[in-house]
Amino acid sequence: MGVHHVTENYEKYKFEGSGGLDSLTVNDLRHLANNFVYFVKYKVNDTLNITEHYIESVNFQRMWGTIAKRKYLFSGDTLVLNPLTNRYPKIRLKWIKLNDIE
Repeated sequence: MGVHHVTENYEKYKFEGSGGLDSLTVNDLRHLANNFVYFVKYKVNDTLNITEHYIESVNFQRMWGTIAKRKYLFSGDTLVLNPLTNRYPKIRLKWIKLNDIE
């Protein structure tokens, strides 16, 4: 499973640099640093409402090979994840089911 955490309207940002990586401005770099991406294998414990993310790749190298445990709950079409420890960023994650556009 892949997860990409971004700020609101992340995808609407207009890059100031006009070329490749070498043309990125300080604002462009701040925008790129304001996201979090990781790829995991995961297990779900339905009894405790906990999911364990076994992190295989992440843009913060110190987290490679670690396990992120999160409490989860569903509210309609929304999945909310909350970290169980102080080791990972204190973020409340929220996924909303979107209808596929064909």
